[in-house]
Amino acid sequence: MSWSPQIRVLTAVSLYHAANDGALTIVPILLPLLRDLFSLSYTQIGIITSAGLFMTLVGQLILGHLADGRNTRTMLSIGIVLIIVTLPLISQAQGFLSLLVLVVLLRFAASFFHPIGVGWISRVFKTERLDWAMGVQSGSADIGAFFGIVLTPVVVSLVGWEEATFFWAGVAAIMLLMGLLVTRGLVGTFVVASVDSVDDVQGSFVSTVWVFMRQIRWLLPGIVLSGAAWGVILTYLPLLLDAQTNLSLPVIGGLVGLWVAVGSLVSFFYGWLCDHVGRKQVLILSYVLLGVCGVVIISVMSFWVLVVCVVGLGVAAFLSFPALFSFISEVTDGSREGRSFGIVFTLTLTGGTVMQFVDGVLADVWGIWAPFAILSVLGFVLAAVFTLRFHHPYVTAV
Repeated sequence: MSWSPQIRVLTAVSLYHAANDGALTIVPILLPLLRDLFSLSYTQIGIITSAGLFMTLVGQLILGHLADGRNTRTMLSIGIVLIIVTLPLISQAQGFLSLLVLVVLLRFAASFFHPIGVGWISRVFKTERLDWAMGVQSGSADIGAFFGIVLTPVVVSLVGWEEATFFWAGVAAIMLLMGLLVTRGLVGTFVVASVDSVDDVQGSFVSTVWVFMRQIRWLLPGIVLSGAAWGVILTYLPLLLDAQTNLSLPVIGGLVGLWVAVGSLVSFFYGWLCDHVGRKQVLILSYVLLGVCGVVIISVMSFWVLVVCVVGLGVAAFLSFPALFSFISEVTDGSREGRSFGIVFTLTLTGGTVMQFVDGVLADVWGIWAPFAILSVLGFVLAAVFTLRFHHPYVTAV
């Protein structure tokens, strides 16, 4: 293969990211169907999603730490294999408890990718084309999520929801084989990062957390909110549309798919936007849009207004991730990428875990509009915070 090692790594990470995030969209897009099938309350849905996120939170922190010094290609492949095994098991769910357990298992399988895969990109592209590589791998994940959201209702309508889980397990298997093929023969630091051999496990972990948190302290609210926004929109947008409109499941899937499609496009153009607008401006814009669209989508149920809001939410939810990751990469050491991004995605999922549980309870108490009202307020607040901080660094060297 004549591609450079960097491009081969980016290709494999993009394939794995597409398989990983595509698999994670299956359950949320099936939630309206599963809610009726198992008579789930919004609170139970909040418990399922937040428990799954908590498992990923713990898994990413531990696996990101363990991955440093080990073969990155192997670690990522193990995660995809677990997804392939777990997805079909969801079709065996019999009610709330069994669905809860299976979603938690799926989330553990998915916890391999983000700290290890994004850390791999950060290490390989740290000195050149970082924003471009972060945008490409992020956009590839969004493409996987887009097809998961759009095609799942179609597959369900043709063969059933149980068969859909087997279908996507097969797709993940194909992506795994392609990723293994494209990275075949890579050696050295392209697949295994060196680590500081004098660090003991506990000391290395504690020092990494302490120093790293100080370096990214100004980004912490953004890390938490962006993670929460992705999970809340993916989980509660189908439920909002199902409860407050007469749209069919395929149309709802199409609108959620539009959200991801827009996110995919803006992620691929993220590097270009940074060159012409600036990374800080991109970050602020994403949170302003989150606030505006959150207000509008709970106020107006006109179909075309919904379309515009979904587009805006796509820009808002997806642009912030590569921007945050690029800022963070600037202050991470190449030997500790797994540990550093494990911490980042733990924080990301902390926000998602807490907010999805709270939103489920509030949706039962106030209405299904509550999650979007909360997102809107937090988006405006964070846009103001980053604007006030604009002339100072968002990350600092310690």
